[in-house]
Amino acid sequence: MRAETSRPSVLIIAIPTLALISAVLLVQHYFPQISCPIRSQTGIDCPGCGGTRATQHLLKGDLKMALHFNAFITSGIIAIILFSIWSLLSKLLTGKYTALPINLKTACLALTMIIVFTVLRNL
Repeated sequence: MRAETSRPSVLIIAIPTLALISAVLLVQHYFPQISCPIRSQTGIDCPGCGGTRATQHLLKGDLKMALHFNAFITSGIIAIILFSIWSLLSKLLTGKYTALPINLKTACLALTMIIVFTVLRNL
């Protein structure tokens, strides 16, 4: 009998989430006053501006401040966490993994949301 392995869709969620948390903790420790080069050169907030501070506040449990610094990244992290929990529960209850729907339509939707968020936050 083959040993059961996890599907790549679960790893696609887990690895970037752990990498993001690790990066935030490292940046917070070694570069507490780091600033966005796009914002410092152009005065325009990029889609990621405030993302490190938002993730830091989210890890502390301060959802209000996390949304204040970057609502897009905060909602994305929450969505990834909720999908991971849902996928895990689905596996435990039905024995089947729920794959993350990654396709061209999803990628175009994500890119459109990033562009709209960037434009709206700079008005």
